[in-house]
Amino acid sequence: MNSEKIGKFIATLRKERNMTQEELAHKLLVDRTMVSKWERGVYIPNAEFLLKLQEIFDVSINEILYGERKNLDNNDEIDTISINIMNNFKKKVRKILICSFVSALLFLLLFLCYYFIVNYNSIRVYKVYGDSEKFYVNDGIMILSKEKSYIKIGRILKHSDNKIKDTRLYFIKDNEEHNIFIGGEDDTELLLVNEFDYDELFKYEDVKYILKGLFLEITTNTDDKYTINLIIKKDFSNNNLITDKIKPIGEGENIYNKNLVPDYIKENYIYDKDKEEYYHKTTSGGYDITETYFFNPNVFVVIKYSNKLEQRFEYSDDDQFLNFYVFEKDNLISNFSYDLGEKKCISLECDSSIIEEFNNNYFNKIFN
Repeated sequence: MNSEKIGKFIATLRKERNMTQEELAHKLLVDRTMVSKWERGVYIPNAEFLLKLQEIFDVSINEILYGERKNLDNNDEIDTISINIMNNFKKKVRKILICSFVSALLFLLLFLCYYFIVNYNSIRVYKVYGDSEKFYVNDGIMILSKEKSYIKIGRILKHSDNKIKDTRLYFIKDNEEHNIFIGGEDDTELLLVNEFDYDELFKYEDVKYILKGLFLEITTNTDDKYTINLIIKKDFSNNNLITDKIKPIGEGENIYNKNLVPDYIKENYIYDKDKEEYYHKTTSGGYDITETYFFNPNVFVVIKYSNKLEQRFEYSDDDQFLNFYVFEKDNLISNFSYDLGEKKCISLECDSSIIEEFNNNYFNKIFN
């Protein structure tokens, strides 16, 4: 539709009736300025006023919308103008809907991108463990998010009969020690919940310092102090775009994926459905040897027992860590931790002969 052409036609029809804009406005019950805007092509009359103009000027609505009276030359165009207007209106509506849909889709994509950027790798789980001359911990855990943190050091184990009086967990920032907690022996087994920006044990920006160095200071009843430089190893973070699903594997093993079990274990070990583990027992070199593969977590344990001396190998297939312990009458004599993947000693003095024994008898045969 040509609004200027329609406006000029309305003005022509009004003048043919010797009407002023004021008089036409009075008949239509509108302000004169409305009639002026129609005739100047600013607005096109709506359906209600088109019907009234049709009656006043004795013309059809199609003629008003076309801007001319019907004649032989424009007869077809005037007859089809309503259909053309409706089709144009549908096209405009369709265009608006498409633009709205595209805008909504773009907004959704932008929101998802923002959500992904904000939440990607926002939750991290760490294993915490470490040794000193007299004490060690090996079952600690730390969970970090952008809103909260959770820390549990776990039970303190002893290499001697020293009694623990106090414990202190701290980190170092700008060459200063910052305490996370101070307590007794059992406090290390408590779950410390830290809400960032509210009642903080430490701030979120301090996390980078904690990951570089977290220390547990132990004071004995004789006021001797021992400090464990805790090892913090990442165990999980939500940085996978696709999460692998664990499929059921049969009766008695419905929780775990049997494909994760090394072929050597499946072929040479006995499966215990009740305990959901594989085991193998033998005797060699004066030792009674029990080898066990656990599903959760994926840990392989070898216990060699002779008289009252026990050697224990614990290998985690998830992080390729080997922990070795020697017990005599249930007392820990020595131990160390070694990273078989990185081929480096993690804590205490690693015995190369023990590592070679585990590699030759188990690691190379089962996990390589």
